[in-house]
Amino acid sequence: MEEHELQLGANREFDFGTMGNVVFGARYIRKDLKRTIEDVGVTVPGVGSVYYMANPGEGITLTLNDPSIPPFPKAVREYNGLELTMERRFSNNWGLFASYTYSKLEGNYSGLASSDENGRTSPNVNRFFDQIVMLYDKDQQLVYGRLGTDRPHQLKAQLMYRFPFEMTVGLNQRVASGIPMSEEFQIQGGYPFFPNGRGNMGRTPVYSNTDLSLAQAIRFGSQAFEVQLTVLNLFDQDTVTRLDNTRFFGSSTVPVNTNAFFNSNWDYDAYLAANPNAVDPKFGLANQWQAPREVRLTVKFQF
Repeated sequence: MEEHELQLGANREFDFGTMGNVVFGARYIRKDLKRTIEDVGVTVPGVGSVYYMANPGEGITLTLNDPSIPPFPKAVREYNGLELTMERRFSNNWGLFASYTYSKLEGNYSGLASSDENGRTSPNVNRFFDQIVMLYDKDQQLVYGRLGTDRPHQLKAQLMYRFPFEMTVGLNQRVASGIPMSEEFQIQGGYPFFPNGRGNMGRTPVYSNTDLSLAQAIRFGSQAFEVQLTVLNLFDQDTVTRLDNTRFFGSSTVPVNTNAFFNSNWDYDAYLAANPNAVDPKFGLANQWQAPREVRLTVKFQF
């Protein structure tokens, strides 16, 4: 496995008098995957699916399929981001940190955790290359695009204030673009692919979350304890975080396998028109939401 990373950044501190010193920063980050290790699958007549650990797009993966089926492409994951920050270090009872990131994450491989499978963590044995068809669209074109955790705009802020009576208040705020959603379809064997490429279903709504923490120190002579209240998702927001993106109930009614996909005139759009009753009624509807408000109470003793 090989990845190249480049970071360029600069910080500058300014004195704002009574407000204190504030540090402004800018950083550019580029990450470019050069090769990965992943299981690669082919169908062997009379045997079924056989998997090899390999570097996709190199070595054995170029010759596993017969000449009528394309070879496996390389794994691609490219990240480019610009991060702007502002930090007022904690002094005179308060501190503030804020950042804005503009970024782009694209390719055909999200990494050791698969955002194509709702965050599945099966390092090096996810489903990206389980069948060659999974890397192509309905027109037999390689699929590249925004990956499942791509959020072009992200704003984060953290504010902390300490009152004279030894209570500390912390506030965390995050606002971010929604994630891209891509229609999936399964061929025989249950192998999913993106018939219309990545991101054809648009994005989930903008994500926003606020967390609050209160910590009160109480002292009795040489002993002290702290009572802390933490509220996650303070405003109990219930933003949609994922859509049902599987169009059909399953693969049992789909009369096409990998070989037929590349070597026949099978038409995805014609299949949709001819089988309207096979469409899952949940397709396109929300199926995951932001976690509900959570309140935690903690007591710490010091002795």
